[in-house]
Amino acid sequence: MKILNNSNLSYSLNVYDINSIEDIRNICNSKVEKFRKNINAKQQPFALGLWINAQVAKEFQQNNNIDKFKGFLKEQNYFVSSINAFPFGDFQNKIIKTDVYLPDWSELARLEYTLSVIDILSHLLPEKIEGSISTLPGGYKKFWSEDKDEKMLNNILKVGEYLLKIYKTTGKKIILSYEMEPDCVWENIQDFVSFYNKFRENNRAISEFIGVCYDTCHQEIVSYKSHNGIDLILANNIPIGKIQFSAALSINDKKGKDKLKELGFLQSIYLHQVASIAKNGDIRRYSDLSDSIEIREKLLIHYHIPIFLKKVNENIFVEKSELLYILEKLKSKQLYCINLEIETYTYSLLKNILDLRDIEHSIAKEYQWIIEKL
Repeated sequence: MKILNNSNLSYSLNVYDINSIEDIRNICNSKVEKFRKNINAKQQPFALGLWINAQVAKEFQQNNNIDKFKGFLKEQNYFVSSINAFPFGDFQNKIIKTDVYLPDWSELARLEYTLSVIDILSHLLPEKIEGSISTLPGGYKKFWSEDKDEKMLNNILKVGEYLLKIYKTTGKKIILSYEMEPDCVWENIQDFVSFYNKFRENNRAISEFIGVCYDTCHQEIVSYKSHNGIDLILANNIPIGKIQFSAALSINDKKGKDKLKELGFLQSIYLHQVASIAKNGDIRRYSDLSDSIEIREKLLIHYHIPIFLKKVNENIFVEKSELLYILEKLKSKQLYCINLEIETYTYSLLKNILDLRDIEHSIAKEYQWIIEKL
């Protein structure tokens, strides 16, 4: 749906288990239509925040399936301007953990998958709308070695050249948008700025097709209230392909930690990186949420929580200072991005913990919360 300054607001469909084009159709016809109706958006073109894994990308390239899906979008008054190409494989209902970072950007499989998704979006993308493909920030730091740097650079160059070719032949502009995340090669915005400025010096023609997907939950954990990530991006004139609205968890004491364990937050299929913050501002970082983490003044936890919540209970809180900062920047027109997306992919874990009425009802509340803020 259209929102402030003619931006597109969508919801990332990685909240659902998708392994085929038919899955996407069924989810649209049942789940998406339900929350679309709840936010009174039936009468306007509705943006889909597609997630396409490698298996589904391959299916799209067969049997004229892209054109068939374009027909489905037209019939249902949907459009696609953004695709999530971060998770390569399954993303729901199995243990993911560090597998979400594989294959990384040094590998041929990641290149081929990304090119395939770009090709799909180039066909689905409406005229005169900028598109975005979000992707992982290089790879997982513990799996990385220096010899991967050049391979990654070569793969990025190939993608940039392909995006330039698409732009020249179709007039459609798509931004490959790297999504910074704790413990990755590009963990914070400064890491990416350092890479990007050198990249741009040597590759002017294609640099405008390489940019950032700004996830507010990730930045909450990495930056902790400094809000310097978006300012660095703007100061260095780096393209912002997509902004993802998301919120983190926090606890302040042992009661909160005990409640996390009691409610089942520690049993998860995903990684939940943690920042343990002391009174003097010192930060210790942990690769995943566990019972052994030391609590100091505050624990900040990468755990995408419904953005309309203020707290889970009296001991577990929702952190969204970064999200609120970004929303204020957008509202005051100090920041613009055409592709805005809500991303709370953890509902399969949270529906019992939070006693949610149903996922689609909560998704509609997330939309309404954003609309009210903007």
